[in-house]
Amino acid sequence: MMNEQHFTENPDMPDAQSQFLIDLDLNEVKQSQADIFFSVREIINKHDPADLIVIGAPEDEYDPEVKTIVYQLKNDQTIDQIQDLVYQEFIRWFNEKAIYGERESYLKMSIEIHELLGEGGTGEEMKKS
Repeated sequence: MMNEQHFTENPDMPDAQSQFLIDLDLNEVKQSQADIFFSVREIINKHDPADLIVIGAPEDEYDPEVKTIVYQLKNDQTIDQIQDLVYQEFIRWFNEKAIYGERESYLKMSIEIHELLGEGGTGEEMKKS
């Protein structure tokens, strides 16, 4: 069953929150949530949603997207919620449908991220300390 609220090409997110996510310190997120960060990066790079890795982009090409995804991940999110989150972040960062594609193309990577969360959590423990 699909989640009633899906993100669209025009996510209903306040500009202040969007700017906050963009302005998050990449190195801080990498350090405080290293395990989950690098695992999510590996999943996203494997699926290469904007076809950048395949044309020779460096392995950290998607780090801005990974940063905002990891920051918002929670252990109790469904696959559908993770798919919405990942899709929304690619919309935010690429802002061109020809690049970020269709929501359906994010399902396999969202399943893998969901499985990862089941194995190791999101690093919420580190956020609290």
